[in-house]
Amino acid sequence: MNTTNRPIVFGEVLFDVLPDGKEILGGAPLNVAWHLQAFGYNPLVISRVGSDERGKHIKETLKDWNMDIQALQTDSQHPTGIVTISHEDSGPAYRIEPNQAYDHIAFDNTLQNLDSDQYSLLLHGTLALRAHTSHETLSKLREKLNIPVFADLNRRPPWWNASIAKETLQHASWVKVNESELQEIAVLEAFSNSPHEQLAAQLTQRYKNIEILFVTLGVQGSFAITQGRQTFYEKSVPLPATELDTIGAGDAFTAIAIIGLLQRWPIDILLRRANAFASAICRVHGATTTNRNIYEANSKSWTE
Repeated sequence: MNTTNRPIVFGEVLFDVLPDGKEILGGAPLNVAWHLQAFGYNPLVISRVGSDERGKHIKETLKDWNMDIQALQTDSQHPTGIVTISHEDSGPAYRIEPNQAYDHIAFDNTLQNLDSDQYSLLLHGTLALRAHTSHETLSKLREKLNIPVFADLNRRPPWWNASIAKETLQHASWVKVNESELQEIAVLEAFSNSPHEQLAAQLTQRYKNIEILFVTLGVQGSFAITQGRQTFYEKSVPLPATELDTIGAGDAFTAIAIIGLLQRWPIDILLRRANAFASAICRVHGATTTNRNIYEANSKSWTE
């Protein structure tokens, strides 16, 4: 397990309430961190939970998964976050409650004393940036550490606006979006109506700090475009419709993309492995799994 050059994962930790009423630990950043931990990358999770039963359960669960929770804060004034998920024809739909504990991540002593030499990149999404306190904390953390940023633009209406999206794009070295998020950004940036590849090229031209833009296309796979305007494509691993549960597939892709960047995999190989793991997670009920066989099978395939 890596103890230096670790990734930092910043953002929401919460419970997904599934259509059958079952509660599953989630939040896009935590899903990514969960997978990174399973693959041996020992991420530092920066978030905040309530001093309630859900918060206690989160801490116990992360400890059982051997995750570093020194930067997981406890809030006595705000509840642990929840998101209610329903299934629609277009995919999962999310009802996200306001004013949750993860909206109040503080720039406390633990964060102020982080040593940038110990960390390799900072991953964050956009949901936790909806609130002033967490937004300001991320800004201070980004400035203090001065390490590359991987941004996953999670479009979660109504907690989405042009200001957050553009600020996120301005500070990221690597960005991951899905096709609907790419279209939304194109509207915000007033790009002409074009195919996905052309929109991605316009986006990297507008934000020259972006070294690689990853675009996931659901069952069609994914592609990546570099600042040098090289484009790479990878088809998805086919799955029977009866086995398809897309909750968390994008987070699974992001986790492997981060590993690929840390390991300097060629982009085509990174996409292939990220798609394969995302497809494996689509066979799981929910966004994460405690079945280590899934992680072992994927990591084994990387050496074959």
